[in-house]
Amino acid sequence: MKDAPIDPHPTQFENLRMKSVCTVLFLGLFLVSICATSTCADDQTIEWNAQWIWQPEDGPANSWVAFRKQIVVGEVPSKAVASIAADSKYWMWINGELVVFEGSVARGPSPAKPWDRVKEMWELPPNRKPSNTWYEEVDLAPYLRPGKNTISVLVWYWGNETHKGTHVDSGKGGFILQADIGDQRITTDRSWKTKRNPAYALDSGDTGTSIVQYNVKYDARDAMGDWQSPGFDDTDWSNATEKGIPPVAPWNHLERNYVPSLVNHGLQFYASHPESKFPFVSDGTPIRCHLPWNQQITPWLEIECDEGVEIGITTDNRQNKITAHYTTKQGRQDFESFSWMNGHWVIYQIPAGVKVLGLKYRWMSVGNMAGMFECSDPFYQRLWQMGRNTLFVCARDNFMDCPDRERACWIGDVADQASYLFYCMDDAGRQLLRKAIRVTMAYSHDDIYAALGPLRLRELPSQSLQFVDQAIWQYYFNTGDIDTLRYAYPHVREYLQLWSPGADGLQLRKKSSMDHWNWSDWGKKDTIDQQIVIDSLYFMALNSAVKMAIELNEADDIAWYQSRIDS
Repeated sequence: MKDAPIDPHPTQFENLRMKSVCTVLFLGLFLVSICATSTCADDQTIEWNAQWIWQPEDGPANSWVAFRKQIVVGEVPSKAVASIAADSKYWMWINGELVVFEGSVARGPSPAKPWDRVKEMWELPPNRKPSNTWYEEVDLAPYLRPGKNTISVLVWYWGNETHKGTHVDSGKGGFILQADIGDQRITTDRSWKTKRNPAYALDSGDTGTSIVQYNVKYDARDAMGDWQSPGFDDTDWSNATEKGIPPVAPWNHLERNYVPSLVNHGLQFYASHPESKFPFVSDGTPIRCHLPWNQQITPWLEIECDEGVEIGITTDNRQNKITAHYTTKQGRQDFESFSWMNGHWVIYQIPAGVKVLGLKYRWMSVGNMAGMFECSDPFYQRLWQMGRNTLFVCARDNFMDCPDRERACWIGDVADQASYLFYCMDDAGRQLLRKAIRVTMAYSHDDIYAALGPLRLRELPSQSLQFVDQAIWQYYFNTGDIDTLRYAYPHVREYLQLWSPGADGLQLRKKSSMDHWNWSDWGKKDTIDQQIVIDSLYFMALNSAVKMAIELNEADDIAWYQSRIDS
């Protein structure tokens, strides 16, 4: 029997009959959901002896700064955990071997002290919005060897903010590392060598007012050679400038990032351009390379040509704002653009006559795909795959509404993602949801928590209400993380108390926040049934608040919630 075409109109879709029996592994999904629980541990604190280091100047914005340090190791321990923070991103090698690809995350786990909030926070100088900084832990032991070892780090300082609020700029680039290797403590200080990588142009082109990251403009003629290798001569590099020991401003206190590092799936050939297709000589037409699905990737190429050839890399995605521009040196060379982009196709614009030796991509993801759904109907199987893939392409430093246009942490979108991440993502996805909850609440103001944190506090009442049930309660229900529930609950209670019933019994919320948008859905400017939508979401939030109060033994709150439910 031929499958019926998929019709998006409700009257047709409601009549769509299932033409086959779906075998759904409900038990497996359930076990995946409840067993990969959160650690529930409080943020760890360490005593810092290391210095933040950088160049003498504070920036500049969009600068790529390299650091090197040679250390001597006796016996390599089984574990050598380094605590590392960077403003804003870093890549690290030990003895020329890649250890971390895109470490660190956008700044802002919590305010360093209360903010004097204005609507356009992104227009204020950094000292008006002091924020703490994330650090992460990396085990260096697998990469060390007895004797001399060389640590090489490339740090990308953004020096940028946008009105979408995902990153709080400190105003200064910086890097800090502290590691205990056996009895030896390794710390960043003025003994580290440093140099701004001149191959990266500062004027690579920003990406508008929505996303923080920049395009990449790289001139291989100015490259620093094999600077990550142990044998590289760095005697003409400067000594790093010490910027202070934590909790020095502007980075303030360092909070451990409990979300696991991104999973590096390695460089892979495109399915449309397997290894057997190389080498070939470009004829100048765009080379379109197919990805398995819409993925977050960094593109790579290996070519042979004369110097001064201009190469461009982008994707087929019309909303994609990140591009790479590469100027060649003489001879054989390879290049990977570290500012991630997304799409279904990666498009290389390589001029005629250039010998193409290889084209690859690197996919990075928040954890690995978990859970499974098997079905004999192609439509439902494809629907599952599309939902799972959408979840992964919209997760990185935070859950995002989209991976291209704005990469913003709208908490309504987070709530939508929370409804199915427990079936698709491993513990990393749960921890990213934990982060969304804690950061959202950390930046609340006047009893209001809202979207676009940490920098911006934009209240969409529908999303703030939705967040209670679909994000906070569902997170606790699936993880048992009582600490995060206890942290979020007072904010939930205070927000729900801002609402009051009108004369008709329907809930009213005065426009009291400075950045307020009474949005319910796209479409017509005014949603006809908006009041019903709001009351329904408020009812759902109250029901979840009752369950939270029961779990936390907040018996005095239950009667108030119940009176609102009954009204």
